[in-house]
Amino acid sequence: MVIPMKFTPDEVLDSAIEIVADEGVGVSTSRIARGAGVSNGTLFNYFPTKQALLDAMYVRIKRGLVFAIGELDDDAELVDRARVIWQRWLRWATIAPTHWRVGRLLTGADLVTPSVVEQSLAGLAGPMAVVEQLESSATAAGLPAGFVGAVIQAQLDVAIELGLDADPAASATAFDVMWQGLTRVLVDRTLQPAGSI
Repeated sequence: MVIPMKFTPDEVLDSAIEIVADEGVGVSTSRIARGAGVSNGTLFNYFPTKQALLDAMYVRIKRGLVFAIGELDDDAELVDRARVIWQRWLRWATIAPTHWRVGRLLTGADLVTPSVVEQSLAGLAGPMAVVEQLESSATAAGLPAGFVGAVIQAQLDVAIELGLDADPAASATAFDVMWQGLTRVLVDRTLQPAGSI
């Protein structure tokens, strides 16, 4: 006979995310276990190391984001796909601010195993396709790989921090500023004949 566990791994992860948001990534695993209402042994049954726990938290956060963004219309114009991603990303961060903050903390401090980051990005295929299309223009304009993704992420983070999701007009304007800043220079520049800029 199998006795059901009192808490699921996702419930433990959600509790861990809340604790890390309040106390930082230096918080002990025993504190996380206590806060989640499980024993240290149970926590380590789920996540054998603190790194495994941090990686699992990151995956949990990214799964929520992937779900929030949902399907994109591959036939839509690039700008329209980007706008949908922008709106849904802001909405997700408004609904799950702790997950957004801890996701930023984990990536900003480079605390997630690189292979886990790569696997999580695979779930964001729609947004990554938009970024990759713009990245090719950025590379052609002489910018380093990753520039476009970093600009978009920074602009999203500012919009989220300022609560622009609560103001649709401001959110739309912020998107236009970000989009025009990237495409007007990058796309137009790479389409110009040499020497005509």
